[in-house]
Amino acid sequence: MCTQMPRKNKHASLPKTSVQLRTKDLCEELLRMCSSSIDPADGLTYFKNMQVITTELSILQKDICMIRNLPKSDFERQKFLLKLKSRLGTCFLKSIDFRQTDDSGFGVFSAEDIQAQECVLRISMEHILSAQSVIAYFPPTLRADPLLRGMENIALSLSLLHELSLGEKSMWCDYLYSLPTSYTTVMYLSAEHMELLSGFPIAGMALNAFRSICRQYAYFFLLLEKTKTLLGNMKFFCFSDYCWAVSVVMSRNNRVPDPDCPEKEILCLIPLWDMINHRAGRVTTDVKIETKTIEFSAMEACPLSSEIFMDYGCRTSAEFLLYCGFVPPFNPHHRTPLILSLSKFDKLLELRTGLLCRLGYTSV
Repeated sequence: MCTQMPRKNKHASLPKTSVQLRTKDLCEELLRMCSSSIDPADGLTYFKNMQVITTELSILQKDICMIRNLPKSDFERQKFLLKLKSRLGTCFLKSIDFRQTDDSGFGVFSAEDIQAQECVLRISMEHILSAQSVIAYFPPTLRADPLLRGMENIALSLSLLHELSLGEKSMWCDYLYSLPTSYTTVMYLSAEHMELLSGFPIAGMALNAFRSICRQYAYFFLLLEKTKTLLGNMKFFCFSDYCWAVSVVMSRNNRVPDPDCPEKEILCLIPLWDMINHRAGRVTTDVKIETKTIEFSAMEACPLSSEIFMDYGCRTSAEFLLYCGFVPPFNPHHRTPLILSLSKFDKLLELRTGLLCRLGYTSV
């Protein structure tokens, strides 16, 4: 059983109705801004204008957001990790410890010598957190929403907030309270960070991702406000909470076969498994359909007290930075998009296009 960390229940300086009204105004303004086109030459100004609104939202809602109740210290987080390990202890086939690393947060360390290709973790699919296991508890209006039904990452992010709102009543409470309170993903980039990215292809990726998530928040806040509904025991749908949930999902998600329909795949979060940090090598996670389990094997020998790593798969360095919050020192999958412009008045347009296609370049 998870015990919620004690926190003082502070109320916002403004009455809740005032917070609601101001949030509604800001969301309408944010939705208008996100619906306007972006001048590629002035992307930084566009980002700063959006951030003026999102910063006000965060300040306005800071005393009513749910993530303020998450454990702040590494010591508190580790207590919940150990509770999770105790509850799901049979999942580990080798002795392991959770420890702080120098620059990657918590990691998984061997408490015995582990050989390469030895199975370290076998976790049942009944322990994964997916939208399909939570969405049935959503308000009918939200369940039927086309945006939520069409985008698994949004459904999973909202499912995470639904479970967080339940506190110790959620079966994933220990897992949720073991997670960081903030991330270094695209939703936490500052104007200074964006300025450093200016001039590189990643700047456009970052801006589009930030705008898309801001639009999602504004859209769902206004939908919940209009229908007078909320998720679970949620008191208010806060921007900081949504940024946190989206960042958890984008940095920790995995796609696995649906246990009830193996030919389909579902997006999910896998407790314990997602505590393993990345190192380039080879993917050693396998899904066993017949036993409905997810197995992770060591991709290299791990002597006693050494950190256990996994390869996160084929991702560019830009994707690692925006969605995981770090850039690996070595990445065999790194690539940079190169845009080749062809004039429609070029007499050799058809030949040039055909040549580029044969070389594997796609048209946009």
